Formats: sequence, C-alpha cells, structure tokens
Amino acid sequence: MKIVLIQRIKKHMTSLPELLLILVVVLIVFGPEKLPDLAQKIGKLVGKVKTYKDEFSTQLDQQFKNDQLDRNINRAEQADKNYE
Repeated sequence: MKIVLIQRIKKHMTSLPELLLILVVVLIVFGPEKLPDLAQKIGKLVGKVKTYKDEFSTQLDQQFKNDQLDRNINRAEQADKNYE
C-alpha cells in the first residue's frame, strides 16, 4: 500500500527542470519586481483551495456516514418487521 501511495505521489510531482522552466517563464512574464507579491497571492490562493478541499472532504465523509446510518436503520426496521 505504501509503495502504491509513493508511486501516485511521484506521478503527480513536477520535476526540477519543469519547475525551473516555470520559474523562468514567470520571471519573464511578470518581472522580478512583481514576483514576491505574486508568490504571496499564489500562497493565499493555495491555502484557500486547501481549506475548501478539506471542508468538502469533511462534508462528503459526513454524508457517507449519514447514508450508511440510514441504511442500517432501515435494515434494522425491516428485520424487526420480519421478526414480528
């Protein structure tokens, strides 16, 4: 399981040459003066996206638990009716 997880992480990681190319393009497009401000904005955006992802994941897990609980209640009620 751990090996599969590491393989998935490596699959989605960007290599060093790709990161350097992205940095060069960003420097050319925005210039070195705007780079700190841009990095700060990107950092805030990444933080917001992570927060939204965590909230969505929590809501999805809660909904799954609620659905599972509803199914168990329905099964218990059906078993009770069948027992009588």
